This record gives sequence, C-alpha cells and structure tokens, in this order.
Amino acid sequence: MSSAQLELARQRVPNARFLADMTALELNPKSFDAITAFYCFNHIPLDEHQATVEKAASWLCPGGLLLASFGTGGACNEVEQWLGVPMFFASHSMDINRRHLANAHFTVLVDEHLNQGEGESWQWVLARADTS
Repeated sequence: MSSAQLELARQRVPNARFLADMTALELNPKSFDAITAFYCFNHIPLDEHQATVEKAASWLCPGGLLLASFGTGGACNEVEQWLGVPMFFASHSMDINRRHLANAHFTVLVDEHLNQGEGESWQWVLARADTS
C-alpha cells in the first residue's frame, strides 16, 4: 500500500491501526482460526508471494481457513496510477497461485475465477490450513 493510500485511510478511520507491509508482519504462530486477504496479494512483489502465503499458513490454527483474492497474471511488478497516486501491482497465473497454496500446505476448498469490469480478473480462494 502506498503512503498516500495509508494517509487517506488514516484520515477516514482515525482510530484504526494500519500496518503497511503484510510481508513484514510477525504474528504468533497458530493464533487465528481464519484470515481474510482481499485485494492485497496483488500489491506484493511476485517473488514474495510464496513466502507471504506460507506466513499466513503459519498464523492459522490447524484446520484454519484462508479466504483470499489473487490477481490472475495481469501485472508483473508494475507501478500504475490508481485513485490518483502511484500503486504497485503484481500477480501470478491461477496455476501458480494454486501451487503457492499447496506448497504452504493449504487444501483449496473453493477456487473461483471472477472477471470484474475494465479487465480486472480475480481468483477467489477458500483454503484450509493442513499444518500441524
């Protein structure tokens, strides 16, 4: 997330705590029953996707659920204007997203492809953590 986007969020929700870099989060292992990650993996550099999915798996209790959206290969570490500020975009193909989930010991329960206007294409996944 860009600093400009964070500032907009802070103005709109002043009492919230915003963490800018999910790749750098250090959370207690097995401390969540579920994690949602909407429209965020596409703002992480491609070479960090696998490690970030693995971190999410480590934060989940065994059997915990991840509900996430992934871009579907339309951007390769690009910066474009979005909502008036520069924004970073990166996404893998659906097959690579599935491989990242499998490598992180997730079992995919739901895997849907959704096109959302203006060329946006998303893979929505519900996956169960199979780590012990």
